[in-house]
Amino acid sequence: SQATRSQCWGTNAYGELGAGFADTLPVSTPINVPTLYAIGSVVAGYSHSCGLAQGVALCWGANVFGVLGVGSIGGVALQPTPVQAGGVAFVQLVSGGYHNCGLTAAGEAWCWGWNAEGQTGIGSVGSPVILPQRVQDGGLRFASLAAGESHTCGLTAAGVAYCWGGNARGELGSDPGVIGAQRPTPTMVPGVPALSLIDGGTLHSCALATTGEAWCWGDRTSGQTGDGVVDGAITSPHLVSGTMSWAHLATAGSTTCAVEAGTLDAWCWGRGDQGSLGNGAFPAHSALPVLAGSLLLQGPALTTPRVDVGPASGAPGSIVCATTTLGTVLCWGPGGRGQLGDGTLTPRRAVAAPVLVGPPTE
Repeated sequence: SQATRSQCWGTNAYGELGAGFADTLPVSTPINVPTLYAIGSVVAGYSHSCGLAQGVALCWGANVFGVLGVGSIGGVALQPTPVQAGGVAFVQLVSGGYHNCGLTAAGEAWCWGWNAEGQTGIGSVGSPVILPQRVQDGGLRFASLAAGESHTCGLTAAGVAYCWGGNARGELGSDPGVIGAQRPTPTMVPGVPALSLIDGGTLHSCALATTGEAWCWGDRTSGQTGDGVVDGAITSPHLVSGTMSWAHLATAGSTTCAVEAGTLDAWCWGRGDQGSLGNGAFPAHSALPVLAGSLLLQGPALTTPRVDVGPASGAPGSIVCATTTLGTVLCWGPGGRGQLGDGTLTPRRAVAAPVLVGPPTE
């Protein structure tokens, strides 16, 4: 069988595409990530990327705050470099702005990188964590993890959410009295039903309930919590407006997107001035979900339709990409640095409707 091949595109100033070189000129179509390992999944932070290969975590790009997990700070890695995890095997990786976390099969969370706000969950706030350390979970076991810019969240098998790290805008969801109190260990998110998925934006978090409802909390200055309000912050979970039932959800920056169950339409809310809402327009923001497009195309369902949202390196707004039922990838949002993957590098370019990611460059 053919080995798994991971592909990246966009900004490559620090080698964050993992292709063995760094260049100020972005890459506008997918290129293969060369490695001895068969990387099955890839996550990306602000200036680095990480992948998972049969339990081994590998990272590449800029080693800011020790985010590459190699025991030092500074420098770059131009190709996937194994994280020095002491033999710990991971089943999931997540990446925040400058920190990463890995989940083991036993439900343990391990984090490394930037820890100025306690986002590594090791019980202290301050110095960067240059090698993976286990989250001080108090006996909790997680089924999945998520990371925002400077906070991290985990879901237990029972669907209970815990978050830790920075709380500048209430993104931890557990501090209704005071915004800004950092939490260096997992703290339960109250007031939500059993959850199946959680994700973190720059200063907000959203989660998907097992019943199909979407809940968000934290910064809503761009309407990214989807409750119809563009103002301030909400420090406890609120339901996203509308009657839709959701099958998938993702958030980053100040934008959130979700796939509607049944129709497989993609909807987005939050910041939209760079086309991140995908609805053909460039509004400053939308506090209610707007239709971005249908992922239900003719043909066999080769993959489960989903959306992923990421911060746009060097540009405002968020880049949104989605897989379709044909296995193709569509992206929308800012694209002046090749983030759209469609072969274009027009300065300050942004598109407000999905475009097809081009074929990989061999």
